[in-house]
Amino acid sequence: MPPKTNSADALPFIVISGPPGAGKTVDIMRAVGTEAVVAAAPGALKPVGPLLGIKPKAEYNAATIEDAIKGLREIRSIAGKKNAPTWYVADEFSYMAERTAIQLERKHSGFKFWGKLRDVCINFRDAARDAGVGVIVNCWDQAPQTKASGKFVRGGPRLPGDMPEQFPGIADYVFLAAHDMAYTPWPWCYRTRGDTQWALKDRTDQTPDPSPMNLGAILRESGYTLNYPEPMRKLEPVISDLAATYAQADMSAALAHAQGFYPQLINAGVDPRYAKWALTDARDRGTLRRARNHKMSVYC
Repeated sequence: MPPKTNSADALPFIVISGPPGAGKTVDIMRAVGTEAVVAAAPGALKPVGPLLGIKPKAEYNAATIEDAIKGLREIRSIAGKKNAPTWYVADEFSYMAERTAIQLERKHSGFKFWGKLRDVCINFRDAARDAGVGVIVNCWDQAPQTKASGKFVRGGPRLPGDMPEQFPGIADYVFLAAHDMAYTPWPWCYRTRGDTQWALKDRTDQTPDPSPMNLGAILRESGYTLNYPEPMRKLEPVISDLAATYAQADMSAALAHAQGFYPQLINAGVDPRYAKWALTDARDRGTLRRARNHKMSVYC
């Protein structure tokens, strides 16, 4: 494990984008759900209970970005108090942006409309940086494109104007969920490095590109402390031991071992949801350690 640093003590601002149905919400909830207030439209968290067996610390009904900003300000007012949430998740943020645009169109047009919409996005971004908690924004993705004005905007979160580049500019992590059949059993990964086409980044420089689609494993391996929900805590020693083993094995060997170890957990009375969660975390943490060890062993 890398040493913890002062910067790691401040919880990060994270922007994740990707197509609907990629599993972003479930992954975010697996990482921080029980410690988070989740701002979302009704029904957005339906898969979380059946797949993970948890629920968020609190839900906040947010149809627009302005609603999400109000939630951030309420969080800021109680940050640091006993039992206060340590994370704030803005789920389906692109949907919130669409609803915000519809409301603003009723009052403004032309350049004024775009200016107001941009201001709302920037206001959320600034509030997120000042919230006193970790903030995760979950968006749909938008491919690189050239605007009618001739301006090229790199791909990123699906937001208006040049916001796919500007909005995540001060984020600590900007990831893209991408389909990748090399990852089993869920064929998705995170792209973590920006280029001329996509506005992505990882300020810690600890995350390989591509990376397992496991935000909790990424944050833990980058030095952040995340608390597992109560039903998972008894499995932490298993996760730790297996992660150390998997760090010395290749991806296929780690997967084969996990498949063989799964029945042992079930026979020991572990809920299948938590057994899969534990083995996934162990496998992915091993993968991240292998990548980091390889990176440090070669010059380039």
